[in-house]
Amino acid sequence: IEVDGTPLGGRYCHVVAIGACIDILPAGTFEQTMHDLVEQKAMVILAHPYWCGNDIGDVQRFPFDAIEIYNHVCDWLNGKGTSLMLWDQVLANGDSVFGIAADDAHIVPRHPGWNGGWVMVQAEALTAEAIVGSLKAGRFYATCGPSFYSIDFDGDTITCTTSPILRARLVGAGYLGERIWHEDGTAMESFSFKVSDNPRLANSAYLRVEIEDADHRRAWTNPLW
Repeated sequence: IEVDGTPLGGRYCHVVAIGACIDILPAGTFEQTMHDLVEQKAMVILAHPYWCGNDIGDVQRFPFDAIEIYNHVCDWLNGKGTSLMLWDQVLANGDSVFGIAADDAHIVPRHPGWNGGWVMVQAEALTAEAIVGSLKAGRFYATCGPSFYSIDFDGDTITCTTSPILRARLVGAGYLGERIWHEDGTAMESFSFKVSDNPRLANSAYLRVEIEDADHRRAWTNPLW
């Protein structure tokens, strides 16, 4: 279900809720609607925050499980589909919020399509209960095309196997980060970062991995705390 409204003292919000959403009706206050969704243990996602003009205060106003870090239709509408900066601000503040990529497909002729952004979920079974449980636990990654086949983190070394990519980035708070790519432009399908090699990065509030393929499409892990 998608709901929208303006919380008291906040900015206009679109919110996507996945899971139990019973008797959610367009009546009452936005705060009451959010309370009802959280009480039902729905996964609550702040949708396309850049497009709506949301800031970190809006994210912290409610117990969001995730925010949309990429929205394909909003990118097509006016270039406001990417919300990575807001996500990094939230993570640097120590708030555990996951990142979602979505196409926002309304299946209408003027829209660019249904396959611009999605999530890949690691679930025990192909059931709504298992998928929603994995989403709420952060057992997924967001992508516009590239695939993570494995993501391993032993507390120091991050090792990933992927579909063919040209670039991998380890992203931390502020300016902190590392990057891997081949000088000759050849693709790679595995890489690793040893966090302790960069003491400042090792002390970052969070880390996340981003990969990019030859078509400049990207994929993102959820934060590694």
